[in-house]
Amino acid sequence: MLDGFTQPPWHAPAANWSLSSYSAGKIKEFEGLRLTRYQDAIGIWTIGYGHATDDPSLETITLDKAELLFASDINICGTAIRNAIRAEISQGQFDALTDFTFNCGVGNFQRSGLIQQFNTGNLIGACATIQQYNKAGGRALPGLTARRQWECQLIMAA
Repeated sequence: MLDGFTQPPWHAPAANWSLSSYSAGKIKEFEGLRLTRYQDAIGIWTIGYGHATDDPSLETITLDKAELLFASDINICGTAIRNAIRAEISQGQFDALTDFTFNCGVGNFQRSGLIQQFNTGNLIGACATIQQYNKAGGRALPGLTARRQWECQLIMAA
């Protein structure tokens, strides 16, 4: 599952990392691209690469607009992670946290317990927490389960 992912052999403060191009592509693969607004599995209006929106003017967008929304959303996630994680982490761990935050939201990242687990080095606990976020509307979804497994692989590959 980590074919094509090359991780630098070091850990650094989260403030030093940004999302790798490999993981940006993987997030886009998980999300899929929809240029017309739709409701996701729990009824959230979404467009592009998983961009949540309640803006009715975003009924349809171009690929360029989808890329801009994706970059903006990733930046928001990265800022939340860099502001919260004080421990040195690997590129893969940063990417896993970015994917989780992108998919589940900044608020869920902040409430999940992942910040404390990473800051204390409890990677097994972090994976156990992440794997609990495989449900939408109370149902475990195979796509979310696979996504959480991929994130745990990145975390434990450190």
